[in-house]
Amino acid sequence: MDNKFFQGEDMICIMCDQHKKSDPSISSNWTLLEIDEFLFYVCDHCFPGVYKHISQPKYNLQMEIIFTRISELIEKFKSGV
Repeated sequence: MDNKFFQGEDMICIMCDQHKKSDPSISSNWTLLEIDEFLFYVCDHCFPGVYKHISQPKYNLQMEIIFTRISELIEKFKSGV
């Protein structure tokens, strides 16, 4: 299976607006969430992902915050703002 993500594209964190260009030969530890036709990147500072140990309550809270932000962005996009 070919990986279509993290192949040199520009990534912008939806939480802090950090910009980074992905590199297929180096792990960035960024998280990519694909929802419907939308792609959402979250940097390793805003969400440590599965590779760093964080407590389950903190993980759950971070996921809630991220999905709230994603909902806001989808609503904004759909309303044309």
